[in-house]
Amino acid sequence: MTFPGDFRSHGEVSILNGVRTSVLCCMFVLTFVTTQAVCGPALAPKAPLELPRVGERAPALHFDKLLQAPEGTKVDWAYLRGKVVVLEFWSTKCAPCIQWLPHLNKIEKKFHDKPIVFISITDDDEKTVKRFLKKKTMRGWIALDVDRSLNRSYGIRSLPTTVIVGPDGNLAGWTHPSALVDNPEMLLEVLAGKKPSRIRATPRAGTTWLDPTGDIGLLQEGLSNREVNPPLFQILIRRSKGGESPYAMLSDSYWQYSHAVALRTALAEAFDIASVYIVSDNPLLDEEKYDILLRRRRGSFKGARKLLRDALQNTFELTIKREKRTTDVYLLSYPEGQAPQWESAVPRFVRDKDTGDMAPTREILEKQKRGEEFFLAMGDTAALAQNLCFAVGRPVLDEANIEGYYLFYFPFSRSHPDAENAIKSMREKYGLTLTPAKRKVEVLVVD
Repeated sequence: MTFPGDFRSHGEVSILNGVRTSVLCCMFVLTFVTTQAVCGPALAPKAPLELPRVGERAPALHFDKLLQAPEGTKVDWAYLRGKVVVLEFWSTKCAPCIQWLPHLNKIEKKFHDKPIVFISITDDDEKTVKRFLKKKTMRGWIALDVDRSLNRSYGIRSLPTTVIVGPDGNLAGWTHPSALVDNPEMLLEVLAGKKPSRIRATPRAGTTWLDPTGDIGLLQEGLSNREVNPPLFQILIRRSKGGESPYAMLSDSYWQYSHAVALRTALAEAFDIASVYIVSDNPLLDEEKYDILLRRRRGSFKGARKLLRDALQNTFELTIKREKRTTDVYLLSYPEGQAPQWESAVPRFVRDKDTGDMAPTREILEKQKRGEEFFLAMGDTAALAQNLCFAVGRPVLDEANIEGYYLFYFPFSRSHPDAENAIKSMREKYGLTLTPAKRKVEVLVVD
């Protein structure tokens, strides 16, 4: 595990290594991104496979063993006819897979009386899965695909991936657990013979996308030491076709990909600032979503960040300048003369060996395993102020000026940011006050 690059802020979706060294991490959902956790253990076959097509018969189901299914259950498309089947490809070693489990359990419970079947497919062996189930609850059936033959049949190249099959046994498409959690009613649409907007016609491949039209032009799993004649540097920017919720990941030291990010988010990363410091009247910054792929040879992100700035400015014909403006801010303060009794942070994390969950403290780990979300920041109050910008939607200026390395966290939903909750949590838990004010701050003006 490396610091800080393995950790991603889900408030400011990072394209490059956007977490400053003064802050170990700031996450609004505790998702720990490592190559193995995101991409799974070498799921891509060496030779290209003919992908199943949406609307055609789904590949046959064949498992080493099926757990948690009623006795006598037959797993074939004739037996399952008339039911929508959700195939969830996952692993006990995949932290993002584990993150979505509580949410998927709720969906299975919600549709328990509907003709909808949930089958979680893993390449872990039976002993590993049963040990995992002693710590984690999983509703639905669990299928063991130890030789990964079913993963290959469905073109699975990253975890987690969700495949939905219609009641006629035909493939409806691929998606991500986040899309299913955001819109569980899509299953009822499939049941009614409709096609939801957030189902893809092709599976995801690592941090690129299998795109038969060729417009992305990158079907490899990424730049690796095995790639012949790799590019020295490459940036790709295109309009997103939709699909998953925005996210970003650092897959290795060479390349990085962000899907469905707003231009404002991309500019914030490229200029290494919080998005609340970007001023623009142009709706383009927030309305359109883009896929951005960056590939480079091993080295510093500093040069890559500058080239990304140039690419964004030229692609969108932007005029960008820095200037000082009087704007609404919050002032972060602490009672003068009082010594804070805050929890000290340490640059290491606790990990549940059976579930793969990780967190800075055992308390947070247990809550995370129950599906709770947090604002989390580490560092001094200057670092805290920087990361509170997302939570309150305004620049936060540090007037507490307290040095040290502390841990700050409180319940916080990244999908529904609540400034009042953040202000209340800072006051009640840490004695820190966020006071509305107007100050002249340097902003990035984009036309």
